[in-house]
Amino acid sequence: MTRAAEKWAMAMNLPRTEKTILMALARSYSLRRGRSERTQTQIAAEVFVTRETVNRGLKSLERKKVIQIGTLPRKKGPVSYTHLTL
Repeated sequence: MTRAAEKWAMAMNLPRTEKTILMALARSYSLRRGRSERTQTQIAAEVFVTRETVNRGLKSLERKKVIQIGTLPRKKGPVSYTHLTL
């Protein structure tokens, strides 16, 4: 969790659901790795919305260039990550 990422997320002018999703990402953001590796299910449970709502919110945040979504190869299968455009 980084204070800078949380402060940045709070300053964004976004609809309530998108801001809540962004705050969940900011709370788990690793400056060392430069990303958050939270799953949509984890975020949904934290902010009390459905996984589908999180998916729509993430796509909207990516379209607005607030975040970048990518995948990392792993032996057990790829894992998604989110990079905040701080």
